Amino acid sequence: MNIRSNYAHGIASDDDIIVNGGRLHIVSTKSGLFANDDITINGGTLYCDAGTNGIKCKNTISINGGTSVLMGCTREEKGAVIAVGGFTINGGTLYAVGNTCTLPLASSGQNAVAVTFASALSANMLTRIASGSSPLFTLSSPRAYKTVLYSGSGLREGASYTVSTGGMVSGGSTADYVTTGGTYSGGTDRGTYKTTGRVSSFSVS
Repeated sequence: MNIRSNYAHGIASDDDIIVNGGRLHIVSTKSGLFANDDITINGGTLYCDAGTNGIKCKNTISINGGTSVLMGCTREEKGAVIAVGGFTINGGTLYAVGNTCTLPLASSGQNAVAVTFASALSANMLTRIASGSSPLFTLSSPRAYKTVLYSGSGLREGASYTVSTGGMVSGGSTADYVTTGGTYSGGTDRGTYKTTGRVSSFSVS
């Protein structure tokens, strides 16, 4: 399902939103998904390119499976994931990019890491996190961004990861601003950081 909303949220509900499968590709001027109650993602592929928040709810957000790529906007109070009542990740793969992001609860069943830059990166500038020569992820955003949140099966507790920005990837493939494969070069090393628990947060100058 392809949704383009020129004046409002992509999908909005007075109650819950549950995504169980399929592919949702949403471009909206407001939130990609917005619910007054809960948002639950159990499977499928979700892409939200949103003018305000990638996904937002007034209660809880739970991601249990599937692949989600969530792009929020650059305004100070907006972000990739906004959950007033709490946010848990128990499975699947999540890439969330925006000005800010609600951090997952430590009780989540899957590891997550958030990287927040002191100054916003420009639109389309790459962020890469790698363990040695093995990339955890490489991605960018259609707009300037300050925070990147990732969760997936390859993220380990107590491991060291190097953050790089800029540069380019040769020979890889890019879908929904996430790049896989190829050779990364020309980036700026922004430091190496160690994950310390189920949910880690790095502040990068």
